[in-house]
Amino acid sequence: MTMVPSKTKGEPELLRNILQRWLESQHLELEWKKYEAFHLWNQIADERLKKHTKPWRLVGNSLEILVDSAPYHFELRSFRKKELLEKLKRTKAKIEISDLCFICSRFSHP
Repeated sequence: MTMVPSKTKGEPELLRNILQRWLESQHLELEWKKYEAFHLWNQIADERLKKHTKPWRLVGNSLEILVDSAPYHFELRSFRKKELLEKLKRTKAKIEISDLCFICSRFSHP
């Protein structure tokens, strides 16, 4: 079992913070950032958007999103990208996503 040193002495601490420190100690921080980025996308995306998109990967500070059709791809890239980036910034998450890259691709929905 790997021990992770506490940042606070005797005070309650958020499990999320403990988990993040453990992931960093195991050199899994990239997986943590990817998880957090995917979670943020699912927070800001409305139901229609979730139906046609799927977060794919995080490259640096750019979140790549798969889009299931050319019309949605065009709409997101041309008209909604700025709005979605602003929504991401308003979440005040610890991870910074400075760009969204939309990729037209067929994928299966869960």
